[in-house]
Amino acid sequence: MAEPVRALQTSLSLTLDPVRFEGGSLWKARYSSLIGENSPHGFQFEPAFQVCSEDPDQEVEVFFRIADKEDAVFETLLGGDVSWQLLVPPNAETPAPDVTVTLWDEDPRTCRVLWRRSGAPLTALRVACRHAEGGPPPDTDEWALTRVEGGVYLVIIDRCTTCIDHEPVRNPAGARNGKRVRVVGLANGRPVYDLFREDFSVPPEISLEPAFRMGHGEHRDFHLALDLPEPYAGVRFKTAPDGQVEMTLAVPGWKPGELLGTPASEDNCLCTIEWRRDPLLSCVSHTPDAHTDTCSQGRTANLYAQLDPGPPGALRPELAAVIANTSVDPTVIQPPACDASGVCSPPREV
Repeated sequence: MAEPVRALQTSLSLTLDPVRFEGGSLWKARYSSLIGENSPHGFQFEPAFQVCSEDPDQEVEVFFRIADKEDAVFETLLGGDVSWQLLVPPNAETPAPDVTVTLWDEDPRTCRVLWRRSGAPLTALRVACRHAEGGPPPDTDEWALTRVEGGVYLVIIDRCTTCIDHEPVRNPAGARNGKRVRVVGLANGRPVYDLFREDFSVPPEISLEPAFRMGHGEHRDFHLALDLPEPYAGVRFKTAPDGQVEMTLAVPGWKPGELLGTPASEDNCLCTIEWRRDPLLSCVSHTPDAHTDTCSQGRTANLYAQLDPGPPGALRPELAAVIANTSVDPTVIQPPACDASGVCSPPREV
């Protein structure tokens, strides 16, 4: 297979290689080149990138390569087009994402996602995969989950030109905690997380963000902890009087019903995102509307947890300005519960 040759107009490129599937289940993609092996147990993490550049025509290409030993290929439709779907409902107030997905060099194990800046603040998509040979018997739970959720996912958040240039800092101490994702540093005005492999290289215009997937019927508490080095060690999550971390609900713009709360720890260094998604039966029994119909379309939420630089004088003015313009931005991906043909995935065990 030929190595990817970057188009001249494309300045930002990332390759996720190899992609594996835990236990051969195509809805459990593992991005071993990106996500650390000791990531919190029980969560389905997906790649999420923030883009910050001054180029109005910025493009980003992401290559997904399925490991040769996996019984999986990217699903194609009649005519050879790759099967994929957007997971952000249309919004009349914002432009639609501009994305194309193609096989690379006609290799069914390699696909290229090309994102072009369009003004859409959030792009989230699923690229479908299928078993290369055999696969689960029809009408089984594994078959349904493969049809509805199987494949790789990608989130791109467009920060436009709101990044702040400052000296990167990182906390070299502290062991990874298997129950939480830690914020261990700052680089280019964005948090640095211990979720990702340190040897995964990204251009300076791109930062890595945590994104986790929630199937219907799943209950999860996602823990984000601040463990910043000096001189930012005193920074905490900004909290409301009720003890909840203050969040800017960037997308979809209102508080999703699945978000029960964002309580802070006593020292305001830990934020817990309490997410509860209804079982399938509840999902399909409601009358669809723009806010609740995630059965056939899915939805993605991008949350901005606010940071508190501390009392006046706790940080030098230039460092306080960095914190005032920095947020911790987890993303929650809710895939559809049913596909377009009416196949629905079974509820999860909670």
